[in-house]
Amino acid sequence: MRGTGGATDGALMMHAGLSADAMDAIGARFGGLLDETEDQAGVSAALKALEIDAACVRRCAGFDHGNRVRCEIARAPGWVLLAMFWEETASPIHDHCASECGFRVIEGELEETRFACAGDDLARAVATRRLRVGDFTKTPGSTIHQLGTPQGVAGARAISIHAYCPALCLETMGIFEATDPERAAECGGVLDVELSEE
Repeated sequence: MRGTGGATDGALMMHAGLSADAMDAIGARFGGLLDETEDQAGVSAALKALEIDAACVRRCAGFDHGNRVRCEIARAPGWVLLAMFWEETASPIHDHCASECGFRVIEGELEETRFACAGDDLARAVATRRLRVGDFTKTPGSTIHQLGTPQGVAGARAISIHAYCPALCLETMGIFEATDPERAAECGGVLDVELSEE
């Protein structure tokens, strides 16, 4: 894991690469939710209302072809805000355990495929949709889905912002295999950029 120093405001930590305007915007939208682990709707609403552009987020991390880069841009005890950089890649088919996830595309396009549990870590694709810049959605922790750049589009890139409440625990997420692999995208690797206290 690569770490970067962060700016702190009490219990709120932010990535040092963010501009002052981005830090102010995050503080204004999320500042009242510092210790909230139960207000999932409030955290998702804060993300939906957050005004942040891709140029701001590109100062924190970047693309890595065939992988998704997951970068913490802000966190508090009850939630985490991640920027994800996608270049010709997809996540595994997964759920978020107990965390609600609100996410918004801020550059490019993503495809989201929703799945239904088919038992024993298997999932059956039920719907696919294209998400474009500005599109926002939220998924309860039990939702099984896969996100990625559109399949078959050379050079496809996207950046999305995700708010997880309570903060996402990667060790408890469910990972699934598709019952019909042709409906699932090929999963790439992941590189994590975490905030650190240093």
